[in-house]
Amino acid sequence: MMTGIVPSRLWQDSCAKPTLSRWGKGGLLAALAAVTIFFPSPSSLASEQSKTVRDWMASCDQFSCTAEVTGEGGLASGGTGYRLRIARASQGGGGWTVELVVHNVPKPAEGETVTVAVAGETLPATIVSKLDEDRAGFADQAALEKIFPALRKGQSVTLGFTSDGKAQSESFSLSGLAAVLLWIDEKQGLVGNSAAVAAYGAASESTELEEGAAAEFKVKIEKLSPVSQCQWNEEGGDKSLYKVDEYDLGDGSLLYAVLCWRGAYQESAVLFRETTDELRVLTFADYSEEMGWGGTQELTSPEFDEKAKTLFTHTKFRGIGDCGSSAQYQWMPDGFKLQLYTYRKCSDEIDENADLDWPVIYKSKDYKE
Repeated sequence: MMTGIVPSRLWQDSCAKPTLSRWGKGGLLAALAAVTIFFPSPSSLASEQSKTVRDWMASCDQFSCTAEVTGEGGLASGGTGYRLRIARASQGGGGWTVELVVHNVPKPAEGETVTVAVAGETLPATIVSKLDEDRAGFADQAALEKIFPALRKGQSVTLGFTSDGKAQSESFSLSGLAAVLLWIDEKQGLVGNSAAVAAYGAASESTELEEGAAAEFKVKIEKLSPVSQCQWNEEGGDKSLYKVDEYDLGDGSLLYAVLCWRGAYQESAVLFRETTDELRVLTFADYSEEMGWGGTQELTSPEFDEKAKTLFTHTKFRGIGDCGSSAQYQWMPDGFKLQLYTYRKCSDEIDENADLDWPVIYKSKDYKE
């Protein structure tokens, strides 16, 4: 097992995390490989929370809070029907967005106008932007600024649109909406400051690289790899440090841990999963106080329990071990799910017992002691 060493180049006598541990050079590969990542919520939202008030249900996680109601026509098997959804991101100070969720029923097309009738008044039509096959977002900012206050005060709303040349409509109860939005305000710390709305705009225009520039960029990304900056892979690096441990994941695939860096008291590794079809790098949920939750392709001192299919890591932010992080991940069909994460930031005041008390900042619902 790989234990007890720190990459001197990547770690300093501070609370800094290794450069490859965040979305750095290896991070682009994770995006290109579409690796499944299980991201946790911070301690303030340690688990998903929900609240139902009359006809509306709201829930929050670390990314956003969402409120929704089923259309008065109800939902059939498989969620067939209409739902009205209002959401707001937990970070970034954005406004409320409004979506129509449409599953296996007539839906408005991209750029279609939707009429909004509340309390007998038909408000300005709003253009919808297709978000995916089942979701259309309101994309007219001026209209949304009139529609949203009416939704908060109304008793019901009816949306009308044309689909394949036929008029369609669906009504939604607004009973309970104001209460669940207030609950979301409290969760997000925005009580008294929650009137802003954010329409879905048209997608930003992109610029396609010309043939020569695209070819140059291709060379760059082909060189990107989570092991490109490993100690043994650098020019003049110690080739003897190259080491690979193999484990059986029990589902017909193999886990490989490739030693990347070795220092005075810790070492790091990059993990790969190999199936009959592919070999891909694995990405893991990771936390730092400066950046919040993110992903890493490089683990410090990993140990894998082949029988339990559980992976453990332990990171010291400095040699005395009074601050750092530890994590436990469980192998799932498509990746490692975070089960437990502890974290203690470094302090100028040395605490001799700090290594015995790293606060738990995340624990999954199915975690077992």
